[in-house]
Amino acid sequence: MLAGAQNGVAWLDHAWRAIEAKPSGEFRVNFTGLQVVTGSWVREAVAALLRRAHALYPEVTIVATNVAEELREELDFALDALNEVLIEVGNDEDGNEPPGCFVLGRLDPALRETLNCITLLPEITAPALAAAVSNLSLSAANNRLTALVQRGLLASTKVGRTRRYSFRFRGVRVWASSK
Repeated sequence: MLAGAQNGVAWLDHAWRAIEAKPSGEFRVNFTGLQVVTGSWVREAVAALLRRAHALYPEVTIVATNVAEELREELDFALDALNEVLIEVGNDEDGNEPPGCFVLGRLDPALRETLNCITLLPEITAPALAAAVSNLSLSAANNRLTALVQRGLLASTKVGRTRRYSFRFRGVRVWASSK
């Protein structure tokens, strides 16, 4: 059980040192064996880590692994209340990553629709997204893509004058959470 704000702050300090030692790539939060976390721990540990990493090291991708079903619901509820999003990458019985993941936390329906569109393609541009989604203006497509980059779910690269976006978890299909 991970509980309490003070324990969350201590965990955050430990995790942050690990990220600073290698400030790129994927950082996995392993929840093996845990069945309970409190909202105060999630706020001070996971949500704070997500915010800090997105602000200081946008090239770091934070994912959750080995999340038990009971814990998934707790994390989803706490992250939703904090307006944060965390990708959970599962493992099959052999410890390999299956072709799927969960989006834990709050992702409004428009952003979820956009994310589901992008996961089917290697990359997308705002004009291509606007063309693919009915009644979506170019400005709205840009706003959605930017919001997903800020949440750490998309990578963005500039090629000439065009910005291209790709899901940070290639080959992974997003399963909708309860929201």
